[in-house]
Amino acid sequence: MEDPELNAMQSILKTLNELEENSRSRVLAWVADRLKIQTPQNGSSADQDEQEFKTFADLYNCASPITNPDKALVAGYWLQKCQGYEEFPSQLANKDLQNLGHALVNVTDAFNQLKNKKPALAIQVKKSGKSQQARKQYKLTQAGIDAVNGMLKDNSN
Repeated sequence: MEDPELNAMQSILKTLNELEENSRSRVLAWVADRLKIQTPQNGSSADQDEQEFKTFADLYNCASPITNPDKALVAGYWLQKCQGYEEFPSQLANKDLQNLGHALVNVTDAFNQLKNKKPALAIQVKKSGKSQQARKQYKLTQAGIDAVNGMLKDNSN
């Protein structure tokens, strides 16, 4: 006897297994929205402290970063965790900051400071071009994600 619910779950699992983690989240969010499905907000244990933000301005306001590296970190968090980028260009992070009136004069320096912390809060994953001003791509580490979650938690009390 066939179970249509089980067949649907197996088909969905097979399809989602072919995607990267961030893509899976976007697909599931789209399906839930499209079909008007209420989803639990519990997530995995690593994501339980994470909040959802509809705009970068909301995230930035809640995190209240003060230093340039913290501003870059929050912008990277927005791109990676909220927008689903696996890695992101530093110029895109700075553009988001610029739109809020908080552009960094030297975004590369801010990300270098994040890279040099122990543990590193961000890592450089790509560089296109040979000059010092070449386009660089970054990714936040788990320590970087945790640091932003800490900012959010500290400022929510």
